[in-house]
Amino acid sequence: MGRVRRYRVLDRDYPHALRDLPSPPDPLYVRGELLAAPAVAIVGTREPSPEAVAHAHALAFRLARRGVTVWSGGAVGIDAAAHRGALEAGGISVAVIGTGIDHCYPAKHAALYEELVLTGGALVSPFERTQPAMLGTFPQRNGVLAALTQATVVIQAPIKSGARSTASFARRMRRALFVVPAWPWDPEGAGNVAELALGGEPLADDAPLLRRLGFTAAKKICLRASGRPLAGIPREAVGAETTFPLSGPSLEVFRATSSTPRHADDLCLRTGLAAGLVQEALLTLTLQAVLVEGPIGWFRRVNI
Repeated sequence: MGRVRRYRVLDRDYPHALRDLPSPPDPLYVRGELLAAPAVAIVGTREPSPEAVAHAHALAFRLARRGVTVWSGGAVGIDAAAHRGALEAGGISVAVIGTGIDHCYPAKHAALYEELVLTGGALVSPFERTQPAMLGTFPQRNGVLAALTQATVVIQAPIKSGARSTASFARRMRRALFVVPAWPWDPEGAGNVAELALGGEPLADDAPLLRRLGFTAAKKICLRASGRPLAGIPREAVGAETTFPLSGPSLEVFRATSSTPRHADDLCLRTGLAAGLVQEALLTLTLQAVLVEGPIGWFRRVNI
């Protein structure tokens, strides 16, 4: 599954970002490749709702399509959804694990870890190679995850959560911290509410995260039909750098959407198109970051 590199803190090629940690890991083990690309950590509970799993998967998919490396902790739940979303987009994903690099935890993720490495990503561990999973190893893993990424996104987290540990490290190291807003009465999202109160930036669509990563072209999206900008796109949003020609079902579905979320079934009724055509158009529009998916099946226009 690829050779393992061992980095000491005084090595020239030791990841510089880790020096922001109070106690940088020494050594650090890496199986695979750490690429110089925008990197986002997507984190959350091991027992997420189906909607949170879908949201994590879709966000990772969209980021990977833009060339962002998707990082997470390799755990079940939100972590696994993020890794798989990136892989399904043909992108690169990295897992920072809470064990030694030769100790697969959880065991059922052996195939997932292998795929991460084989597709250009990596496994990263701050522990000796045979270290088993222990309660105290995961907070240290969380610090490495936050340090090696430019931004952390909390998808769904209860009050006591490893995701909040990662968020805490991101705050202390002044990394960008984004939080998906949660219902205040949902205990599985109580940690999200707490993180927003502590200064996390709400992430209702991809635009703030993309701006923080330096994707300035996202401000210059020009949607065209028959050579003319589409009605409803702000004048300042129109530019020549990124043009998405829309026609057929994609154009009809776009015109049926708005800044208010609408369900795919409603879009079928509004457009008169078959469900398959609507789903295909929605996929095209979300991959182009024209629409963003919220809860499963609900879509709205991106705020550019």
